Amino acid sequence: MFFLANSCYQRRLYSYEMRHRSRSELIMAVKQMQVSSNYSNENKRIMMDLDVITKCSGCPNIVQCMGIFFSRSEVWICMEVMSTCLDKLLKDLKQPFPEHVLGKIIKALDYLKVNHNMMHRDIKPSNMLISSNGEVKLCDFGISGQLKDSIAKSSQLGCIGYMAPERLQKHQYDVRADIWSLGISLIELATGHFPYGGVDFEIAIVSKILHDPPPVLPADGNFTQAFRSFMQNWYVGIGCKHLIYYNFKFCGSMRFCFTFYMDYHLQIYFDLGGFSAHANPC
Repeated sequence: MFFLANSCYQRRLYSYEMRHRSRSELIMAVKQMQVSSNYSNENKRIMMDLDVITKCSGCPNIVQCMGIFFSRSEVWICMEVMSTCLDKLLKDLKQPFPEHVLGKIIKALDYLKVNHNMMHRDIKPSNMLISSNGEVKLCDFGISGQLKDSIAKSSQLGCIGYMAPERLQKHQYDVRADIWSLGISLIELATGHFPYGGVDFEIAIVSKILHDPPPVLPADGNFTQAFRSFMQNWYVGIGCKHLIYYNFKFCGSMRFCFTFYMDYHLQIYFDLGGFSAHANPC
């Protein structure tokens, strides 16, 4: 038996509670999307999102789908509950994020490429979710692209600030464009600041991406040598498979080491009510 409980609106995400007759309970996040009467780009994004998440139940680094409901005007996707996105967590905590998130997102990208010949095309901190027990997972596959001979069909959809130069120039691109987006995201998470922050206009951001040297980690930051080594090479086009076997000792476990954050910063965040128990807030 299903019933609505504690509906919570935020970025078109709602909360539902599912109860079984056995009295066991499962709380889910439900993503509600409006379906257009025309075959619009938004409908294409909905269908792509559905296609990817239903295929990726075997990947622990991608948010899991628990079911889908349709009506004439809406699609509801029932997903596992995650606490927040890294973008929001970074803004709320106002300090850099641990390096260990890297391995989880790379594994998700590699899974998409190896198992489904796809790339995400919208990698950014707001599409990286975290649970209260430290699991990091990738979400939002509405503009994911199918690869043909490892090359993606051109698309200008996505967030300009995280987009690779070859995409901005409308050249052919492959999964390495996702690695560029990941590199920008990791610099933002590691330093607490968006690399192109302070630039007011999109055209100025595009100009900096195309003409300035790629962003780098600050020399005085407290980063591991392995992380520094990766961040010195992320923009040269290394593939996901090479990154997985890069010298990141912390990539081996399914959950990254959350000791410092869980014992201090996140515990304070929980105590202040920063995480919702009922909805994916990003």
